[in-house]
Amino acid sequence: MIDFRRKKMASKAFRRAGCAILGAALLLVPVLSAAPVRAEMPSLSVPGYAPAERTAPLAKPLWTASIDVPGANGFFYEGNAAAENGIVYAISGSKLVARSAADGKVLFSYGKDLRPFVKLAADLAVVVHKDGRIAALSAATGKRKWISQAGMQADGRTPFIGKDRIYALNDDGLTALRASDGKRLWADVKEPMGMGPYSLSEHDGVLLLTYVVSGAITSTQLNAVDAATGKLLWTANRTGAPLLVRDGLVYTVKEMWMLADMDRTPERQIEMPVLSLRSGAVKGTRLYDYEVEGSPPYPIRSPILALDKNDLYVDGGGAKLFKFDFKSYAAGAKPVETYFKRNERMQLAGPPQGGRILLVSQDNGGLYGIKTANGHPVTWLADNPVVRSEIYGNRIFSAQSDGYLYGFDLQTTEPLLKVATGSREYGPTLKTGDVLIVQTKGRLMAVKLPR
Repeated sequence: MIDFRRKKMASKAFRRAGCAILGAALLLVPVLSAAPVRAEMPSLSVPGYAPAERTAPLAKPLWTASIDVPGANGFFYEGNAAAENGIVYAISGSKLVARSAADGKVLFSYGKDLRPFVKLAADLAVVVHKDGRIAALSAATGKRKWISQAGMQADGRTPFIGKDRIYALNDDGLTALRASDGKRLWADVKEPMGMGPYSLSEHDGVLLLTYVVSGAITSTQLNAVDAATGKLLWTANRTGAPLLVRDGLVYTVKEMWMLADMDRTPERQIEMPVLSLRSGAVKGTRLYDYEVEGSPPYPIRSPILALDKNDLYVDGGGAKLFKFDFKSYAAGAKPVETYFKRNERMQLAGPPQGGRILLVSQDNGGLYGIKTANGHPVTWLADNPVVRSEIYGNRIFSAQSDGYLYGFDLQTTEPLLKVATGSREYGPTLKTGDVLIVQTKGRLMAVKLPR
């Protein structure tokens, strides 16, 4: 006989147990969903370094103006803008616009189809039309003095400006024009095996031109040309622009070729032939010896030279910088002083300024210095990579990639001003009087300098 009462009690107990289990399961849901979730971990985490922001008075622009963007050659054009005698010249809308440096007021304009550069030659402003015609204008009034025939100046290069001449470059070579009236004096001076010229200088009736010459080995070549006729006088192979031209003599430097065993020895020698300006005859050869530090393989690089009156500075590519007595040369000349550049990534930037040897960093583009008197280091600290620097008198102007330009005192290294440029690209910073002209891509900005 079945006990229905006991069966009913068992059923109730089962239901109560089921509800308890279900309740426990429901209670577990929020507990499980609240379990901690681990964030993704990087495979590497390395802290970097952010230099402190430089503090300097923020200079407000006197005025700004749009200028034409240079194009494929960018700021390789030497003269996207120019400034002199309180006037700023630049190409805007394919025409030359001259402005007052003080307030940006337009003084005059010229043309409608100009290439984006302007050069100054004495009292002339020189521009080039897109068809290659060279035009010379009065720098004060903008009145045109003369204009050449089409095709005189090739695109992608700018004319060389001489004392009283303008030298044009085209497919036929170099052409000399008289600056006063544009008369062609001679033409078709060309180096058949070379590209260029890349530099031109005038010395007592002789032009010195540098070319890059291709052959079994690509090298530089120095050509001397009679300034009156354009006739080639002489050439010097493996030779770049002269270090010095004085008293009818040309002090040149032979390229240091990469010899097979050059990286095995620390000994280095600068060969400096001294040539007659008119004939190119060798009048003597100077040899300057130095050693690079370290251990093999030693750096292979042509030295960088800078001449400051009687002192010759040589950067051989290592962490040392050498000074030679240039005035009192004797055979077997050795350095009279050795400076330390901090590291081999610093390069000699040019002759000393204000008792400071100037170095440019290959890492951040900044300028660094060494005191000539005692070899102590000097730093004009930037807070971001430097795109370019210019020095005017006792002031250094460094344009940075973060869109700021700083002005520093050369002697004290103190920051004098800060300019918000809003650009990463810069042309040469210009100065006329107490006005600084900052040149960025597509814009000029004028700033009044502090006293």
